[in-house]
Amino acid sequence: MLDGIRTKLRDPRFLGGAGLVLGGAVLGATLLIGFDVAVEASNRQEFCVSCHEMKQAVWPEYQTTVHFANASGVQATCADCHVPRAWPAKFVHKIGSINEIYHWALGTIDTPEKFESHRAALAAKVWAEMKANDSAECRHCHNVAAMDRARQHTAARDVHPAALAAGMTCIDCHKGIAHKLPAAPKPTPVSTGPVGTAPVATAPGTAAPAATAPAQKQAQLPAPTPGTTQAPMKATHPPVTDPASCIACHKGVTDQPVRPGQSPDPTKKHPIAIREGVNCMLCHTTPGKLPGQ
Repeated sequence: MLDGIRTKLRDPRFLGGAGLVLGGAVLGATLLIGFDVAVEASNRQEFCVSCHEMKQAVWPEYQTTVHFANASGVQATCADCHVPRAWPAKFVHKIGSINEIYHWALGTIDTPEKFESHRAALAAKVWAEMKANDSAECRHCHNVAAMDRARQHTAARDVHPAALAAGMTCIDCHKGIAHKLPAAPKPTPVSTGPVGTAPVATAPGTAAPAATAPAQKQAQLPAPTPGTTQAPMKATHPPVTDPASCIACHKGVTDQPVRPGQSPDPTKKHPIAIREGVNCMLCHTTPGKLPGQ
C-alpha cells in the first residue's frame, strides 16, 4: 500500500494536477483577500469624498447632520449607510459601483448644476435599495428592540409602533436624515368651485367647468403669524404623494431660528423633524391637520 502511494506521488500527471489545484487555491485566496482589502479601502470616508463631485455636493450637507457630529461622538460614515455589510450583497454592490467610475469619467455630475439635475434620480435609486433590504444599513446601528420609547419624543413614541405594525421601514420616513431632499416638483394646478365643494382638476388646454351654484364668499382666514412669512392655509389643497412636494409651498417654517442639533437645511422644518430627518407625510397625513385633529 505504501509502495502504491509512493508510486502515485512520483507520477508526473498526479504532481501536475496537484500543483494546478494548489496554485488555483493560492490564486483564489490571493484574489479574495485583495478584493476585501480594496473594498475596505474604498469604504473609508476619505476615499468617498476624494472626488470634487462629493466635496461640493453631499459632503457639506452631511457635515450639518447628527450622523456627522453629535453628543455621543458616534459617527455614521458614507459606507455605514450606503454599503451592505453581508456577503454576497457587499460584493454585488461593489461590482455595481463600477458604474459610478464610468459616470465620473464622463463628468455626469461634475458641477453643482449637473448634480442637482440628477439629485432626484440618485435619491430615488438609494431609497429603493434601502426599501428593498428593509433599511438593513440603518438597522445595523439602530436596533428597534433596544429603543427606549419612554425617552423618545412624543411623536416618535406614538408613530414608531404604528409604522412597524403597518410594515413600514426606516427609509419610508427618514429620507432627509443625511442629505437634503430633491427639489420638489411643481404641484398640479387645481381649479376650485365654491367653498365647501371638492376641487376640480382641469385638463391642459381646457377651461374649468362653470360652477352650478352662485359663487360664495370665501371664509375669512387668519393672518400670517407675526415674524414669519408663512401664509394661512388655503381652503383647498392639491393631492400630495411625495413629501418633497410639501416644500414647494410651505417655506415659511424655514425662517425659524436654528437650535442646537438642528440642520440649517431648508428642506427640514420643525425642531424635532429637522434633527431626525422625519418625512413631512408621517405626521401630516391629512394636509393642514395633525393626527387626531
